[in-house]
Amino acid sequence: MVRDKKGTLPTAPKKRVWNRTAKTRMKILNGAAVAFSARGYYGTSLVELSKRTGAEQASIYYHFQSKENLFKKCLIYTHLMVIRGLRRDLNRTEGLREELVSIFNTLANYSDVYPERIALIFQLVYSAPKTIAVFYTRKYGGNFRSLIEAAFDRNPPKSGRGVKQSLMIDMLYSFILSLSAPAVRNDRRLMAPRAVDFILQDKIHPN
Repeated sequence: MVRDKKGTLPTAPKKRVWNRTAKTRMKILNGAAVAFSARGYYGTSLVELSKRTGAEQASIYYHFQSKENLFKKCLIYTHLMVIRGLRRDLNRTEGLREELVSIFNTLANYSDVYPERIALIFQLVYSAPKTIAVFYTRKYGGNFRSLIEAAFDRNPPKSGRGVKQSLMIDMLYSFILSLSAPAVRNDRRLMAPRAVDFILQDKIHPN
């Protein structure tokens, strides 16, 4: 090999290495999330997972070891996508009322665009093995509540914060359940701003 004028060997050009393992795992996760959303945990067979993901059953087992573990990873992956999208799109600059309304509107908009993701983490998780439901609720369930808490931290109301925040969290969970029921989703969406205004009234919670 020829050295340069300083006697240093030339550095070989770096090659971009594509991580095939990571690419395959993401492909399986995306396909499996759609499959589980359509049929639920117990209704989704390995044959269906293989068809949706485009991966052989042996490959699915290699990357995720079991159907239960794959479902669990799909939950985590989908949850993080949803929560990051929400945090990115919230209105945090116009006060408490507008931020709270934007939480409900953003959730509803996300549900319109990605109904399968919403169904997976808000409804179908509870028809999966109990160990998965408990794991998900304990580890990630508080992320949605924290959106409300953060809004109150940024712009605390003049009075009645504890009651107002608690009622708003209850309203959020009720709203989340409605996202999985198309028949009432639009009604809840229209009612959300009025419900926020009612809860934030100082005359309702003076202390």
